[in-house]
Amino acid sequence: MISWLEFDAKLPRRQRRTAQRLYECLQVEGYQGSYGPVQRFVQDWKQQASHRPSTTQAFVPLAFPAGETLNRPGFSGDYLS
Repeated sequence: MISWLEFDAKLPRRQRRTAQRLYECLQVEGYQGSYGPVQRFVQDWKQQASHRPSTTQAFVPLAFPAGETLNRPGFSGDYLS
């Protein structure tokens, strides 16, 4: 189920499987338990995943030595007044 959740996490939000849909997929695979444990597992997994650093979003600090920013591509010397 973790591999399903990891795969779904890469999809757009509207295409991800809900806990109910994951439960139905598990039943097809032979799971005979109830929906509650599946729902709690998905909820816990999502909560833990939100605390992990994302590989698709990164913060890169732009720190240059004084006077170097004007020589970098993409940085112009124009100032707004």
